[in-house]
Amino acid sequence: MADTRLLAFKALKNWLNSEKYIDHIVDSLSGKITDRDKRFFDNLVNGTVMMHRQLDAIIQKFSRRNSRLHESVKILAWLGAYELLHQGASKNYATVHSIVNQAKKLTPRSSGYINAVLRKIIIFRENGEWDKFLKDSSISPGLRYSFPDWLILRWQQQFPEQWEDLLRTLNSEAPKMIYIFDPVHKDNIVKELVALDLQPEINPYHPAFVHVRSLQPLLSHEMLQSGKISIQDVSTIFPVKLLLAEVPERVTDVCAAPGGKLALMRSILPEAIPVAACDISDFRLNLVKKNMKRLNLDMVRYKESDASIDEYRASSHFLVDAPCSGFGVIRKRSDLRWRRKPGDVKDLKVLQLKILNNVYKSLLPGGRLVYSTCTFDREENMDVVEEFIKSHDDMSFAGVPGGFPKDLIIDNKAIATLPHLHFAEGSFAIALKKK
Repeated sequence: MADTRLLAFKALKNWLNSEKYIDHIVDSLSGKITDRDKRFFDNLVNGTVMMHRQLDAIIQKFSRRNSRLHESVKILAWLGAYELLHQGASKNYATVHSIVNQAKKLTPRSSGYINAVLRKIIIFRENGEWDKFLKDSSISPGLRYSFPDWLILRWQQQFPEQWEDLLRTLNSEAPKMIYIFDPVHKDNIVKELVALDLQPEINPYHPAFVHVRSLQPLLSHEMLQSGKISIQDVSTIFPVKLLLAEVPERVTDVCAAPGGKLALMRSILPEAIPVAACDISDFRLNLVKKNMKRLNLDMVRYKESDASIDEYRASSHFLVDAPCSGFGVIRKRSDLRWRRKPGDVKDLKVLQLKILNNVYKSLLPGGRLVYSTCTFDREENMDVVEEFIKSHDDMSFAGVPGGFPKDLIIDNKAIATLPHLHFAEGSFAIALKKK
């Protein structure tokens, strides 16, 4: 375990001093540890990245040096504080002992300081002060929930009654879900999930989606490798259901990677209906092709294209799963809250509108266009669509067909999932119709 903590230190050091995403760093290092330790390593690194602003605030309570800590000392303090406050898997003093030993090797003069701070954090947690900190409204919510202040303010404005529930949920573990592509053998698949002790539960919004306790046992399992199941969230089915509410003549998915929605669409549609999958690079298209091959889904035409400028073959149905902030999947990307900047959303909105305006030119009269994102942020969702509609007299809202749960419908026009309400990732989807 000591080696795992050293590897975690190296991962955080790399992240702080590069533009690399933390999941790429974790993937590059996790091959150096046993499978047994991978879960601990992944949680420790991603959790520390996610909560480091909060951890700084706690460490500051017990140190006047925090603002001028050497980077290596700060990382070690973060790791120890995260373990003690958030993991709970290790015994208190085993954690302190291990982190202090790492300090003796990496920054010898700091070991006494690290030891003192971590022992004070144990007392802080055990005497109830930690619980008080989390509930103290006089403390900045950015510190308590470990988010940038600009995001806190943004979501306070958009969710005035629910923003704290939202933030708490975004700091929790993301739901683990699979989709069963093989409905004939669904019962047998669920039995196998039970046998693997994955505690399967059918999702209330769609019976083919199943919640599981862990994804790890499935990563090399025959069910996944042979395409009987895929790992994806229930929110991926809603844009597809909106799109296929009217039978298409031809479907084009203009931002197809990594292929989850495309796979659902192709598996539902008769083979005679042509489907095209497009994305901006050969690399991204190869991700789609690999996914579709695993799922044994062919009958797809692939094309490398830029959805904001390139011309498409005329189609009756278009899916625009637009590039977005990704706030809806923030639980799966621990550094996203820190990598995003305030101007990003406005820049993304410009791109999203550009894509819609471009795709519109290839949408046949009477055709259907579904716009979707993996974010719950209004500026990227309803604001984009309303602005698009205003500039196109022949486009209108298609509405939501019957069969959708009422709690997913917003403004009688769109489908949205919110992490704190629907036990799913955040998402948005709306269908538009061309006269």
